[in-house]
Amino acid sequence: MLLNKISVNIPFLKRVALFIFVGFLALLMIKVKVDHILLWDMIFLGQDVAANPDADYYLKLARDVVEQQFSFKSITQANLLSIMIALISKSAHVKDLIWAGNLLTPICCALTFLALGLFFSIKSNFSPWGWLVAFLSLLTSYLCLRMGPGYIDTDLLNVFFIYLISALIYFLANVGDLKNKYFLAVLLGALNFLFIRWYPGHESFTILFVIAIIASQWCAKEKRKHILGCVSVFILLSALASISFFGSAAGLVSSYITEQSGASLIAKSGIKVGELQVSEFTKWPLILFEWQYHWAFGLILIILSLIGNSFWLLSDIKKLCAYFIPFIFIPMSFFVGDRFYIYIIPIFWFGLFYVIKVYMTKIRVNTHMAAFIAILFISAVFSSHYSPRCFFVFEKTCHAKVTLFRFPTPDVTNAAKFANEDLIQENNTLLAWWDYGHYLAFHTKFNLVLNNGNQFGGTTRNFIDAVLLDDEVVAHQKLKDLNQYSYNTTNKELKTNKIYILVNRDFIYKIPSFYEASSNVKITMHKKEKAINLLACQKKSADEMWCNKELINYRNGTVNQSPGIFKIIYLDHQGKFLSEKILNKKGTSTLVHLSLGKDGKDITQNNIMIPKWMSETILMKLYLGQFNPKLFKLVSNHFPDARIYELNL
Repeated sequence: MLLNKISVNIPFLKRVALFIFVGFLALLMIKVKVDHILLWDMIFLGQDVAANPDADYYLKLARDVVEQQFSFKSITQANLLSIMIALISKSAHVKDLIWAGNLLTPICCALTFLALGLFFSIKSNFSPWGWLVAFLSLLTSYLCLRMGPGYIDTDLLNVFFIYLISALIYFLANVGDLKNKYFLAVLLGALNFLFIRWYPGHESFTILFVIAIIASQWCAKEKRKHILGCVSVFILLSALASISFFGSAAGLVSSYITEQSGASLIAKSGIKVGELQVSEFTKWPLILFEWQYHWAFGLILIILSLIGNSFWLLSDIKKLCAYFIPFIFIPMSFFVGDRFYIYIIPIFWFGLFYVIKVYMTKIRVNTHMAAFIAILFISAVFSSHYSPRCFFVFEKTCHAKVTLFRFPTPDVTNAAKFANEDLIQENNTLLAWWDYGHYLAFHTKFNLVLNNGNQFGGTTRNFIDAVLLDDEVVAHQKLKDLNQYSYNTTNKELKTNKIYILVNRDFIYKIPSFYEASSNVKITMHKKEKAINLLACQKKSADEMWCNKELINYRNGTVNQSPGIFKIIYLDHQGKFLSEKILNKKGTSTLVHLSLGKDGKDITQNNIMIPKWMSETILMKLYLGQFNPKLFKLVSNHFPDARIYELNL
């Protein structure tokens, strides 16, 4: 019955032709992604390289599932992405989990193409034009890279779930038969169940879906008892995905209402975390359409697309109610964070197609010819950049189209190397934060690596507060408290869990910036201090050097030609104190410069520039080897790259 409803207005031959056309595009999408994987392997020659730090988190969960032989406990603790990677690794005998994750990208991209095509064509008898627009939009660089090899993340299917669920909500509003309605409600609940298992911690999407169901059914003049029935079925099936479903959904909504979101915090703090930055409006055309010409002409395309989407949504009030969810990401992309662009790129391409089609029909062009002209127009926009050459004729010049960036960095790989060389790993804990936690959990034998996950999460705030304390005893206790495991079992014998802490140059570089947005304590205590990161300095003259756009004069102590206190601490290559010099004591801006030159005199080499208050913190003391042996034990010394300590318990 439901299938008859779907195809009642589509002649049989047209259905066959549409099926062949859509199948061809799906297979072509898979072929493109397979070529991306092969090019990725050619670039990195089988190296252990990912395109985002979170990849190692999902790979670690996949490894746990495989090692525990798909036990019920391991499956419930992993998300759907990790389970699928584990299944591919097991069934295809792919030992390298990164390769298993990469094999997911063609499948996920093809599924996303099908969801987008359904979303755009469901009202127009599944016209082939909507499918073609979906195909082209997925080849736009920003979206394509976030769904490409190495980028093993939930982004692979997030777009698929949001667009498919929205499309089925709209279809639900156009179905009159009660049995079909409840069948679709069950299908929607099952899809949202999978979405929650795929993207844990984001149960609040369910609230948006419920609003869309209620609004679209109300516009369809459905009885209230049937609306309540469909919503109840949807929520009950969705709730099976998480034992804390209702609390998580309510909590996340509350945090967005009562607190600033993580992306907003990052943008306001000035920290450069690519996907969480907010691009200026002149960059919008480049991201949405990969527009290579003057941004003003690109903004015209954006305006035309918004007009086209408005016409499309307002053509059916039920569509407006059911399809609003992808569109709420438009202001979020422009004003909250760039990461949300993956959700709106397809609708901007479709809006541009639709406005051209509407214009052509207004001047009395045949409907089919109008759609064909509109497709030619967006194909011309698509062909105006280098995507066709890079996506269909692969060359070395196209490397940037395959990967966002290379991860891990040498700092991270060195941390794993040092840990593997010097530490007792099994059943012990290494305190590391953000991407280090993910990478070390996957690439070492630590079973209990503390993974602080998000750089603005509660655990990271506690970690930063601990290492930025001046009191070693208090800092030591706070670091101990971060480890939730007091004991571990080795050979059925209860042993004290060893706790290690990694301190390296990268920490010195990042933490002064992150404290402004993450710390519970230092943000108020030092809010007037100027946080300066590890600086890549270039000598300008005998007395001056450029350090991250700061002009430092180390003879008279000025910073950007303004008075400042400039304290230089000379150290040898092992971190041993040699001498210090304080310049211009009447200044207002206090900086500490650690010189790690081989002779302790060349201050343009191995520079670390930090606020003065930070020079007395436990972080700097541990990095420089100035620690209390009663509290910390040095177990790995690779200064100036890194030092690793064991906490004396």
